[in-house]
Formats: sequence, structure tokens, C-alpha cells
Amino acid sequence: MSAVTLTPNKPQSQPVGTTITWTATPSGGTAPFLYKWWTFNGDIWIASGGWTSSNTFGWTPSQPSINYRIGVWVKRASNGADEQEASTSEGFLVTGLTTPPTSGPVSAVMLSANRMAPLPAGSTVVWTATPTAGVAPYQYKWWVFDGDAWIIIGDWSTSNTLAWTPTAANANYRVGVWVRSAGNTVDAMEASTATPFAITPGSY
Repeated sequence: MSAVTLTPNKPQSQPVGTTITWTATPSGGTAPFLYKWWTFNGDIWIASGGWTSSNTFGWTPSQPSINYRIGVWVKRASNGADEQEASTSEGFLVTGLTTPPTSGPVSAVMLSANRMAPLPAGSTVVWTATPTAGVAPYQYKWWVFDGDAWIIIGDWSTSNTLAWTPTAANANYRVGVWVRSAGNTVDAMEASTATPFAITPGSY
């Protein structure tokens, strides 16, 4: 066998979560061939299983990186040695974007604040909601609990951030968010969460 070429089914710069199918094409040698697939994460090469007769490899990266490489070893099936007769590798860029699923509800949502509690009354806190699963673009409904009741402070919108400026001290505040998928018009959450945030007397 003189060489092998490696071809992905998608162009460079794919988002995290995308499955890229690689195809190895040997030249020279006598079929049938065996293939051993490898991935490089920027630090080490990792074998993605043992020898196989399949000349395709489905790879779904879970982290962004500019340093990924996919490699393949090829040998004749009659060759019993654990070594290649030909090999090659190709670099591939994976971005930090995500590919949203095409169906199913939002399964969870995380809520984070740009500042830590407690803060004095008059402080502005920016909250960010990060959904999991579901269908983008998501819609969000924002709430605040004052110790007695939940109050809507932001009706359904596509903004996943909320700037909240409480004017009164309250150790029992909780900020909450509902999330639903695109196309869902029911006034109910597919996922929700809430986080305590104490506000102290005084002004910012």
C-alpha cells in the first residue's frame, strides 16, 4: 500500500456537537483493508477503537478547539501486525457554537448572575439563562420572589438576560426564569430554575 487520503463530509469550522464523517481511501495494496482511527485533542493521540473493516469514522467533538486532528492507519487484512502500512491525518477546527436539536422540550436551564450576593438596594444585577436541549430560538419569562409571592418582571421574550435593580432591601429575594422552545405558545415553562439573592439596606 502506497498511501491513504482522508476526507470529511463537512467543511472546516463546524460547531460543537456536529457529527463529521471521515472517509479513508487507500491507494495501492490489495483489498480487503483494515483501518484504525485516531483523534488528537491538542495534547495526545487517542485510539478510537481497534482495527475495523470500516473506512468511515463518525466523530462528534464535545469541546471547541483549533488543534483537533483526525488520523487513520491502514493495512491489508492479511497483515496481523498492529502497525500501519500507510497513514495520514487532517486538522479540523471546531467552534464554540452549539447546534440546537430539532425536536424535544428544554430539559434544563442554568441561571447565573454577574455579581455576588449580598448587594445593597439600588444595585443592578445582570442575570443570564442558559438552556439545555429544546429548540432555539428560546423564549424566556422572568420572575422575582419577594418572600411572599412570585412577581413577573419580564414577560416572554427571546432575551436570555435580565437586568434587575431592586430598590428595597430583602433577604428573601429569589430570581427565577421559565424557558420554552421556539414555536411553543403555551404560557408554561418547559424548564425553570430560581436562585436566592439577598439585598441589604442602603443604596449603591
